[in-house]
Amino acid sequence: MDLASLPAEIIQHICRHLSIEDVLALSNSSSKFSECINQKAFWLRRLSNCSKGQYSCIPDKRVDWKDVCIAHEVIEGWFDDDSDSVVNKHCHHYSCYCIDALQILKPPHQHIVAVGDRGGTLSFISLKDFLFQDEPDPLYTNNQAHNGWIWSIASDNGVIATTSWDHDLRVWSIGDSGFDIIFQYSMTSAVLCSDFLEPNLVAVGTMNKELRIFDYRVPTTTSAALSNTFHTSTVLCLKSPYSITSGSLSGENLFSNSTSSLDFSDANSLTSNMGDVCLNDAPEPTTDIPPPSQNVAFYSGGKDGILAAWDLRKFDRPLAQHKTAKFYFVILEKF
Repeated sequence: MDLASLPAEIIQHICRHLSIEDVLALSNSSSKFSECINQKAFWLRRLSNCSKGQYSCIPDKRVDWKDVCIAHEVIEGWFDDDSDSVVNKHCHHYSCYCIDALQILKPPHQHIVAVGDRGGTLSFISLKDFLFQDEPDPLYTNNQAHNGWIWSIASDNGVIATTSWDHDLRVWSIGDSGFDIIFQYSMTSAVLCSDFLEPNLVAVGTMNKELRIFDYRVPTTTSAALSNTFHTSTVLCLKSPYSITSGSLSGENLFSNSTSSLDFSDANSLTSNMGDVCLNDAPEPTTDIPPPSQNVAFYSGGKDGILAAWDLRKFDRPLAQHKTAKFYFVILEKF
């Protein structure tokens, strides 16, 4: 039987069992297959199978579902167990606990990654050793860095900050002999996120909705320099513009000797299709969150769905805020 003589519904059903590469090859083989496959309904169904029936979508935006589906499956394929793009590496972390926090350090330690786990162990691992040795050992390990789950690690020049389920913020200096604690402060609940706002200031967010700012040059007996409970629920994340730009390497590639086969220029192209969608018209502002400026010290996000921008000079209320909403494109299928 000639495959091209089958109804479009049957051809589409066959394609559901083919890889994305095979589907595209079949589509390009003839106008008949192209007509059958390049239908919006087909790509919606295929994407729904990968996304459990839901795909985040913003109202009034137009999505090319074929591009989204192709990007989704190609990127997913990079991380298959048998993919040529994935190299499995193992490092002796001296722990059987899950790793929940890691941070590539700022210069001059940019070739080191700090790793924290649920057992309170903090380790420094050389990226070079990790990439080119079969089973590298950490450069340094502290099995009692915290008395509980390490939730976050932030870094600045010569120091790192760690937070934990044990309610503590700890700041460590980095030296030739490892790392030494230089600041510790205990709070009333688990500390879930942290970041440096400038060389001496660290911001943290806690389980009981607090935001706190510390100057680690001040003795540990002193309370936080600033604090508030603007969020109505757990503070889950925060990020400072300073932490993104400080200690930049002017384009130096930390992995210039990597043996990865990925073409990252192509990866950028694919990921732009993954999440970005096209506006029907020129974009209009939908929130009052300002662009990064010297007045915004950091942004925070909470379980309450609020994104807030903070000016340290007026820390009782956010400089701007936005309440997020959930929009889903739900695909119902009966085949």
